[in-house]
Amino acid sequence: MKKKLLITILFAFLSYISYGQAAIILHVNGSGTDNGSVPVAPCSSQEYELLDPDNWPTGTSRVCSIRWEDGAYNTIQVTTGHVITFTVQSNMQLQAYVTYGDANCSQQTTIAATPISILASAIGMTTPVMANMPIMGCISPFSAVVGFDASKYTPPAGSYSVAWNVPAGWSASPAAFSTNITPDATSTGNISATVTLTACPSVTVTSPAVAISRPTPAVSFSSSNPTVGCGTSQVYAINPICGAASYTYVLSGNSGVSFASGTVTQSLTTTATSVPIYFSSVNGSYTLTVTANYPDGSSSASTAATYYFGVPTLSVTITKIVGDVFFADAGARYSGATFTWKVDNVLWESAVDQTTFNAEPSPCGVSHTVSVVATGVCGTTNTATNTVTTLCTGPQAIEPGVSPNPVQGAMKVYLPETDPTTGQATGKRTLIKAIRIVDKAGRIVKKIEYGTGVMEADVTTEGLSKDLYILQVFDGTQWTHREILVK
Repeated sequence: MKKKLLITILFAFLSYISYGQAAIILHVNGSGTDNGSVPVAPCSSQEYELLDPDNWPTGTSRVCSIRWEDGAYNTIQVTTGHVITFTVQSNMQLQAYVTYGDANCSQQTTIAATPISILASAIGMTTPVMANMPIMGCISPFSAVVGFDASKYTPPAGSYSVAWNVPAGWSASPAAFSTNITPDATSTGNISATVTLTACPSVTVTSPAVAISRPTPAVSFSSSNPTVGCGTSQVYAINPICGAASYTYVLSGNSGVSFASGTVTQSLTTTATSVPIYFSSVNGSYTLTVTANYPDGSSSASTAATYYFGVPTLSVTITKIVGDVFFADAGARYSGATFTWKVDNVLWESAVDQTTFNAEPSPCGVSHTVSVVATGVCGTTNTATNTVTTLCTGPQAIEPGVSPNPVQGAMKVYLPETDPTTGQATGKRTLIKAIRIVDKAGRIVKKIEYGTGVMEADVTTEGLSKDLYILQVFDGTQWTHREILVK
């Protein structure tokens, strides 16, 4: 009895010390790779073969069993054959423990094969690309597209499902690589897509996430807005913004303009995209500012525009006098109005938006009445007048003659001869030796020299901006000057 027990213990001990002696090799059938990292398609059925060693363990004659395990000591299958077929779901190690024995498997020896690493091919996805992203607060759908990373394993079509990961309250349809996403009015977050292999749901891959950013554009005014309001009220419209909860309208620049007749209401928050504005006076201007408000509490940038109403407001001021040349200005910039200028009740110039005026010279000490009539788009007129007396500072050189003035393109310049006693023109002309044109900052913007001199010079204003300039003419002894207006 003791001898039998001793033999049993000894056999068990010998079996233990031989356990783990790697005498067998795992071979991936058909791959030609032994004992290496073998990449396979995830969730694919693979066949692995166990090759017999050259020498059987002493005292054995048959394989009693083969226990196949993963790297976590979980049994995959127990077989007596050398081949196993199973589905690889993820990266793992494949290990085989072979039990040999005699003909009846009454005496057994277990040997561990050398394991191999099985790598499931990596699946990669691109970053989602989105188009037609709506603005903040807008619930209109926009499109999103994602795909597989071409540098990695691509599962065959139909072997996977796609799910989109969107912020709470959003939806995505269809469940495909190309989808339409419908947001809500308030939520923000990230957008990504997840692919799940149908054959083994445990294998999933998620694309890089994209943080959504929905802009909050400023309100734009409708192109149909009138530039000038006529009568006692005018309705102004804005282009609506998808998702805006309300709009805030603010009036400024005129206390007589309001959003409600007979009140002084100059701030209004409403869902309306058009509002009436009432005028309590016959003319004036004001600034309208509009801001869009969104459900999450954010607001767009403000958009402002200035409008006029009623009859143009006018004043005439003399802004500069050089010798006996004066420059007048109609104070209000009233878009679309026609300004008709008169000097001593003689029509001088009439043009749309012509709010500046430059008269021809006159003898010093002479008074002139300058008037301007403004005709607005509402069919009304307003008139302003002013009297100006040209300066006298003693004998003055005769100013150069310029035709035309204002000038557009080219002008003719001549220099009248001056009586040295009276300072008056003699009816003759003096030779011009040089001409300069100087801007209001004192910079010479054009210079011409004529050598022996000319009686009349043709001067082009090409390249000069529309503005007021000083024309300087040199007769070889002194410079004389006058203002010119380039149009």
